[in-house]
Amino acid sequence: MNFWVTDSLSVENCVFRNISVVDNQHTFGISIGDPLQHTINVNINNCLFENIRTNNTAPIYFVTNRYGVYKVSNSTFYNNYGQAGAVAVIGKIDMRNNIFYNPDGAREIYMLNAIPQANFIGRLDFDYNNILGGFTGIHNPDHRNTLIYGSNNSSADPMFAGTTAGGPDYLRLAQGSPCIDSGTPDITGLELLPYDLAGNWRVWNGRIDMGCYEYGSEPWVSNDDPVVPPSLSGLSLYNYPNPFNPSTTIAYQIPETGNVRLEIYNMKGQKVRTLVNEQKYSGSHSVLWNGTDQSGRSVVSGVYFYRLVTDNKTLSKRMLLLK
Repeated sequence: MNFWVTDSLSVENCVFRNISVVDNQHTFGISIGDPLQHTINVNINNCLFENIRTNNTAPIYFVTNRYGVYKVSNSTFYNNYGQAGAVAVIGKIDMRNNIFYNPDGAREIYMLNAIPQANFIGRLDFDYNNILGGFTGIHNPDHRNTLIYGSNNSSADPMFAGTTAGGPDYLRLAQGSPCIDSGTPDITGLELLPYDLAGNWRVWNGRIDMGCYEYGSEPWVSNDDPVVPPSLSGLSLYNYPNPFNPSTTIAYQIPETGNVRLEIYNMKGQKVRTLVNEQKYSGSHSVLWNGTDQSGRSVVSGVYFYRLVTDNKTLSKRMLLLK
C-alpha cells in the first residue's frame, strides 16, 4: 500500500494494522509523487500503525524531499517490524508527540541514504516523542542527513493499559504513564482534530499526551455537551474548554483551501497574539492557546475575543480566562 502525494494529504484518526508481505517488499508508504515539487504538504495525525511487517528495510515509509512540509503527530507505532527499523524516513520530516514501541526490530526509525541529485536529503526534527531505546532507537548511517534529537524525548516504558488486541484498553495509556501530559506545550501548527482516535477530547487537563489516545479524557460530543460540532461543509469556529485556565483549544473548519488568520484580542480591541497566519487546506484544524501574548507573557484574567479571517469571511467568538 503506497500513497503518492502530488499536492497535499491529511491522514487523521486512521488505523493501519495487520499488513504484511510474503517477500521483502515495501509494505506501507506515504511518499511525494514528484521529488522536484516544493509545495508538498503531508500531515499524519492521531493514527495507529500496528503489526505492519516486512523482511525489507522497514515496513513503513515516510518519504518527501528537503523542501516539503511533512508532519507526523500524536500517532502510535506498535509491534511493527523491518530488518533495519519499524519506520524509514527521508526528506524534511517533523515528528511530535508520537510513541514508537516496536521491540522486534533492530531500531525504531531508520534514516534512508540521501540522494542529493533528486533533492532527497534527510532532516528529521524529532522532539516530544516516546521512543524505545531513546537516541539509539534512530539509525542515521549517512552523514549528509541531519537528525535533530530534542531534549524532550523519552525512552521510558510508555506503560500501555492493555496489549491484547481488541481489548477496551488496548494501547491506551495506563495511570502513571510517562506519556501523559508530556506532549508539546503548544500544539500550534500540528493540524490536529479536536478529538483523539477514540473520539475523546484531544487535549485534556491543559496539556496533550503522546500517542493517539488521550488519558482520562471524556467524549468529544455527548448528550449534555454544550459544544456544537462543526458543519461538515461550512466555516465554523469554537473553543474548549470555555471558561479555561490555563489553556484552551481553538478549533475551526474552513470549506476551501486558502490563507487563514486566527488572532486573539482583548476587551479594548488590542491584538494580543496571532496564532495562525498561513495557508491552510480545507477541513478541520485546531490550535492551543496557552494564555500568553505575542512575547510569551501570561495575560490577565478576563474576556478575550478570537477572530478567524479567511479569504471570503470572518468569524469572531469570545472566551473567558479565569485564574
